[in-house]
Amino acid sequence: MRRFSVSYGMQSAQLKVRQHRQVHGTVKTLQLKREHRRWYVIVTTETEPVPLPPTGQAVGVDVGVVRFLTTSDGEVIANPRILAKSAEVIADLQRRMAHARPGSGNRRRLRRALAMSMRHGTYSPGPGWALVGLHRQLEKLPPSGGRAVTCL
Repeated sequence: MRRFSVSYGMQSAQLKVRQHRQVHGTVKTLQLKREHRRWYVIVTTETEPVPLPPTGQAVGVDVGVVRFLTTSDGEVIANPRILAKSAEVIADLQRRMAHARPGSGNRRRLRRALAMSMRHGTYSPGPGWALVGLHRQLEKLPPSGGRAVTCL
């Protein structure tokens, strides 16, 4: 647990936060966000950039719609179809919830499962999912003595 001091106008408070990763650098801003019944702390930090050593190699990457990723080496990575996969899960949960009796424990459990599947990004992955997927796929490529990734 880590403690943060937060001030809002004339009021200030101490928050205990369950920290799932280390905060590197100097904390510049701290935001509190509430989604459904959960609170999240968003920490913005300032860090010094660490330059990568030059490798002398380059890889061209094309990110598209039909093919998720195509490299200049000829490797093709298929589109993961995140929304199509999650739509099936969401539709199944909604269909099962529609047939559950109002006020029953089964309906309450299905409602929570539906909210959780939407909250965890399976339904709406957000704008950065392609960039995260790109970095994960590039990490799987054979090492070239250190590869620098530049996104345009």
